[in-house]
Amino acid sequence: MNIIPIILCGGSGSRLFPLSRKNIPKQFLDLENNGMTLFQNTIQRLIRSPLEPTRIALISNKQYEHIISHQLKIFDIKVDLFLEPVSRNTAPAILFTLEYYYKELDSGANLMYLPADHVYDQVHFNELISRLKDYKEFTALIFGVQPTYPETGYGYIHFRDDQVISFEEKPCASLAQKYFSDPGYNWNSGMFLFQKDVLAHFKSLHPEMGDLIQRVLKQSRVIDDKIYIHDDFKDCQDISIDYALMEKIPHLTKFLSYRGDWSDIGSFTSLLKYSKDSIDFDSHNNYVNTRKKTILHHVHDLVIAESDDIIMISDVRESQKIKDAYKQLPSELISNQCIDYRPWGFYEVILDGANCKIKKITVYPKKRLSLQSHLHRAEHWICLAGLGRAQVNDELIDLLPDRHVFVKRQDRHRMINDGDQDLVIIEIQTGDYFGEDDIIRYEDDYGRTS
Repeated sequence: MNIIPIILCGGSGSRLFPLSRKNIPKQFLDLENNGMTLFQNTIQRLIRSPLEPTRIALISNKQYEHIISHQLKIFDIKVDLFLEPVSRNTAPAILFTLEYYYKELDSGANLMYLPADHVYDQVHFNELISRLKDYKEFTALIFGVQPTYPETGYGYIHFRDDQVISFEEKPCASLAQKYFSDPGYNWNSGMFLFQKDVLAHFKSLHPEMGDLIQRVLKQSRVIDDKIYIHDDFKDCQDISIDYALMEKIPHLTKFLSYRGDWSDIGSFTSLLKYSKDSIDFDSHNNYVNTRKKTILHHVHDLVIAESDDIIMISDVRESQKIKDAYKQLPSELISNQCIDYRPWGFYEVILDGANCKIKKITVYPKKRLSLQSHLHRAEHWICLAGLGRAQVNDELIDLLPDRHVFVKRQDRHRMINDGDQDLVIIEIQTGDYFGEDDIIRYEDDYGRTS
């Protein structure tokens, strides 16, 4: 079976604040503590599966383009990257890709959609994929998960043999217990497999969205393997694929059950097993993710989560409600101000003081920063790793480990990495103002000149 996996990776993950933030949401974090992010683990799981894909697709918001490009560097696989101007839930994004592959490219492949923030056991996931060969003719196929407890936070699938009967919304406690006790119900995993005729059904249910998506597709830009979806996409209805399509075509939907360990990383409760090491004294059922060694003394059912700039403590049993608190936070806390991804690389803020700011800057191979100057600060650069060059006014200075470069106020300067490895620089800023708006750009490879 010819399948193109399409990973949905545009969610905000607000229930996992402060680890998950607007500019770096949960799918791009290492929450399994295995050295890879949820997004990277999803790709690796597919590569190690019987699918052995030579091509995958990703749907995300354009603000995550540079994070995605960075995290894809460890894989050698062809990627189609669909970049939304705004998030409009899963239905418009999926309809756009259906139009792209089935109308624009006239592809005969089946399209498999899966979230970037779910955890599967590799052996059981492989077994699930192997069973796809038994399914020949279908419009849609949905993957269920055998429940392990009566969860009220998931949707359920009512099925008989390999046929979906109905989709059930997130139930109350008594209904969840009923579904859990009935072998004819599974959790809805959010994984779907579609064949080409699903597009006609989708558009017949939502003709206005179908017409809009067609216009958006014609106006969208394709550069290399990146599809920049046109801004008119914002006019699409904000609706999930479950509401828009799946709940309306159960009679056209086949069913396949996954029978292994599974987790939807949607709250801190689902992260308890991945808690970092702590020293515990009569303490249990706590989730700890901190930079320093944490000692717990006679406490239980706590979330203790630390990001670069925030520490949050919550009752783990109430972690689903963190999303409500997130909505009430001041805007400056919604994004992580201590890390920022740019087209050329990224920087991390190590110290932000009254008259000194220290950054660790990583410049990707064959990339360079804009030629710029500052009115309010001078900069000291110390090279930690890699080989590159510093341009200061008209002078080019080699950058190699332990080399120091001083940039005075109003000097025109840039970092250049024309090597094959990341260039890593410690930048010490001194002065009276360190805002990102104190930049005058003269030349820029990314169209940002002043």
